[in-house]
Amino acid sequence: MVRKESVVRHPIENMPENFLVIPDHLVKLCDDVLSEKLSAESLQAIGFCLVASDHFEWGGDTDEGARVADTVLDWASPEINDDRIRAILPSPSKPTQRRKPVQE
Repeated sequence: MVRKESVVRHPIENMPENFLVIPDHLVKLCDDVLSEKLSAESLQAIGFCLVASDHFEWGGDTDEGARVADTVLDWASPEINDDRIRAILPSPSKPTQRRKPVQE
């Protein structure tokens, strides 16, 4: 992610083949945020790139694919889903504590 003034650019390199994203991939990214290998802000860029690319698939017609779709859309648009994301990400004072998601 490259941020200049109010413009954010996400350099994306096209992949030669499609890639099936499964919930385990997203769990790994969340684990990396919790272990501070990856910043929580990075999830927005990852979500955006997954949604914007034609080469990532998640089979939205399955329960597993619907979970992936919901998650990457939440990550890609945190300003829309901020309360839900804040509920599952660690608080700054306790970076490894997992919190329960907000009930809808």
